[in-house]
Amino acid sequence: MAPEQIRGKPQPASDQYALGIIAYEWLCGVRPFQGTMWEILNQHQSNQPPPLREKLPDLPLMVEEIILKALAKEPQERFARVLDFATALQQANHVEKPSPPLSTSRLPLTLLPTDVLPHPQQIPGKPAISQPRQASNQPAIPQPRQVPSKLPSRKSLLVKNPTLSTFAAVPPTVSVPSSVSSSHISSPRTPQPAIVPSMLPAVRRSPTRRKLILFMGLILLIVGSSVFLSAPVISSLGKIDPFAPSPIIAPPLVTATTAARAYAVGTMKTGVISGFDSAHTSWNPYEKVLNRTNVFHLQLDWSYPTGAEIWTSPAIANGVVYVGSDDHKLYAFDATCRRDCQPLWSYPTDAGIESSPAIANDLIYVGSLDHKLYAFDTTCRKDCQPLWFYATDAGIWSSPAVANGLVYVGSGDNKLYAFDASCRSICQPLWSYPTGGPIWTSPAIANGVVYVGSDDHKLYAFDATCRRDCQPLWSYTAGGRVRTPAVANSVVYVGSADRKLYAFDATCRRDCQPLWSYPTDGTIWSSPAIANGVVYVGSLDHKLYAFDATCRRDCQSLWSYAMGGIWSSPAVANGLVYVGSDDRKLYAFDASCRSACQPLWSYAASSWIRSSAAVANGMVYVGSYDGKFYAFGL
Repeated sequence: MAPEQIRGKPQPASDQYALGIIAYEWLCGVRPFQGTMWEILNQHQSNQPPPLREKLPDLPLMVEEIILKALAKEPQERFARVLDFATALQQANHVEKPSPPLSTSRLPLTLLPTDVLPHPQQIPGKPAISQPRQASNQPAIPQPRQVPSKLPSRKSLLVKNPTLSTFAAVPPTVSVPSSVSSSHISSPRTPQPAIVPSMLPAVRRSPTRRKLILFMGLILLIVGSSVFLSAPVISSLGKIDPFAPSPIIAPPLVTATTAARAYAVGTMKTGVISGFDSAHTSWNPYEKVLNRTNVFHLQLDWSYPTGAEIWTSPAIANGVVYVGSDDHKLYAFDATCRRDCQPLWSYPTDAGIESSPAIANDLIYVGSLDHKLYAFDTTCRKDCQPLWFYATDAGIWSSPAVANGLVYVGSGDNKLYAFDASCRSICQPLWSYPTGGPIWTSPAIANGVVYVGSDDHKLYAFDATCRRDCQPLWSYTAGGRVRTPAVANSVVYVGSADRKLYAFDATCRRDCQPLWSYPTDGTIWSSPAIANGVVYVGSLDHKLYAFDATCRRDCQSLWSYAMGGIWSSPAVANGLVYVGSDDRKLYAFDASCRSACQPLWSYAASSWIRSSAAVANGMVYVGSYDGKFYAFGL
C-alpha cells in the first residue's frame, strides 16, 4: 500500500507503487518491508526499500533505479504513467543487445562510465563476481582489437555541448598497442565505431534477467488491458488523461548525458533559486549521477579563492555556476570546467554579497549589502553588466525567490518587496510591506501563498496572487527571530532564534497556530530541507536533525548527528543529504537512513562551511569562510 493511500489519499500513482512492490518481490523473493502490520505501515511511509543489488549483485543498476523510482514516497516522484515504468524496464533489459552501426544509427550511443555496471571490486563491501562466459547461442559481435582494460575517466568523456549548454559525450579514443600487427588496424579513412554497450562481451541471461522479462510482459499486459478498460472511466472522472503526454522530465535511462539534459530542461522550466525551488525544499529532483554507491569516490576537482568569506549558496543553470562573495563580487564559472577554473566573469558591487543568486526567466537576481537588488542576463558570458537594479533603504541579505511572474526579496529596511519578473529595465516594486524588523531570510512560495520570516519574531503569509497594497493573510509570533521557511506536503517548516523548529498547516489562511514545535539546544539559522518523507534541519547546538514529514503532532527527531554548529541549510539530491558545518567539514548522509545515521562522506576545508551545497550533474559546489569556492566530482 502506497504511503499516500495509508494516509487516506489514494491516487492513480498508488497502483504504480503497489506494482513496484510486486516487482521488487518478483526479482529478489522477498518484500522490501517486514514486521507486524503497524511496523510495515510505518516503513512504507518513512523507510526506503533496501537496495535490490544487495540481494542480486548481478542486477543491472538501471533496473534497480527504475524499481526504486516506482517506489518513491511521493507520488509526483514516480513515473508519470505505469506505461513509462514498463518502457523504462524494457529499455534497461535491451541495453546489452546489439545496436546498429553508427553510420546508420540516428543517435549514436557512446559508452559512459555511468552507463555500465561498475566492476564489483569497486563497490565497497561487495564481493567480486566472476564474469559469465559468453553464451554459445549468442551471435558473434565484432570486437575492437586490444581494447584497453581501463575505460577513460568520466572527465575525458564530457565536453560542453553548445546546443544544450550542458554536458555531452564524445567517443573515447581506443589506443592500439604497438605489438598489434598493422594488418589488424583499419585504414584511417574507414569510419571507426565508438565503443557502445552492444560491443561489450555478451552475457548469458541469468535467472534474474529471465524474471525481469517475464515481469515486463506482465506489466505490458496489465497496462494494455487497463488502458482500454479504464480510460473511459478515468476520463469521465476528470482526474487524469491516460493518453496525455507524460510530464516526466528525467528520461528513464540514467546516464551522465541524460541526467545533464534532464537538469538543463528542468531548471530552464522552473528556474533555480536558494533552496532549489520556490517552496525552498532544497531538494534537487534532477540529479542522477551521485548516489549512495559512488559518493565515497567524491573528491575535490578545483577551488577558486575569492577575496573574502562566502556565505551564499551557489546556483547552477545554463551550464554556468553563480556564487557571491563578501569581497563585493558576483562570480560566474563554466560548469563544465574540471581543473584550474577561472571565472567567466565577475561583477563588483559596492558591498559584500550574502544573498544567494536566483535564476529564472533568463535573468539572474541577487541582492547586495550595498542596498541593491541586481538583475543580470543569463546569456552573458563576458564583461557582464546589470540590466537593472533597485536600491532599497538598507542592505539585502535575503535571497530572491521567483514564482508566478513575481520576484520577492526582503531587505534590512524591514520590508518585503515584490517586482514584476517580466521587467527588463528601470524596474520598480509592484508592492512592499513593512514588517517590524529586518528581513534577512528568503521567501518561500507554495500553494498560492508567500511565506517570509522577520527579525520582529514573526512568520508572515501573503496571498501570492496579490499585485497591489498587499497585506498579510496571517502572521505568527515566535519567541525569537524567524528564519527562512520551507514548504512540502501541505506543511510549512521554519526555524527560529528561540531554538525551535515549527510546523504549520499550509492550508491555513487565518489565525494559524503551529501543528507542532521541537526544541533544540541552539538557535536554528539553517533552513529546513524536505525530501522523501523526511525533514532535515541544522542547529547551532552542533546537530543535524531528521524528522518524519508525515508527523503532525508531538513530533520527535528520527535521528540527529553531532558535528559543529550548523548555519548551512541541508541540500538533498538522489538519496543523499549534504550539509556544511562550523567544524570545517562538508558532509554527505544516506537519505534512506532512519536511525543512528553516520556520514557516508566528508571533506575538510580550512574554515567554516556556512554556505549551502548545490548539486548538479555529478558535481557538488559549496563556498567556505576561508574565501574559497569548492567544486567536487567523481
